[in-house]
Amino acid sequence: DNIGRRGGSLPTCMVCANDSQAVGVARALHEHGVRIPQDVSLIGFDDMPAMDNMFPPLTTVRPDFEQLGIAAMKETLFLLGAGEETSFTASQHGVGLIPMQMISRSSLGPVLRR
Repeated sequence: DNIGRRGGSLPTCMVCANDSQAVGVARALHEHGVRIPQDVSLIGFDDMPAMDNMFPPLTTVRPDFEQLGIAAMKETLFLLGAGEETSFTASQHGVGLIPMQMISRSSLGPVLRR
């Protein structure tokens, strides 16, 4: 609701925690006359079905859900003492890394500043 009160100082890109949140952000931006991607780019996360049918189609990050499920199960077994090794072969600072893919669609583009 603060979009209209910001005095035109929008970021060039908004990255949302998930695609559902991005849909809500897109709606709020539209209600305030903010155009995607001309005024602000928008990125979601998880590549929910139908995001390519949104207007404009939503750029999103698609996690490898199969690898995420395998890693979660292996980590659970490891923590319970029933697994042979930790699930995350690639980790950084104790955080496991899961492969991701950027799905580039029309909600991402150069922002036109006036």
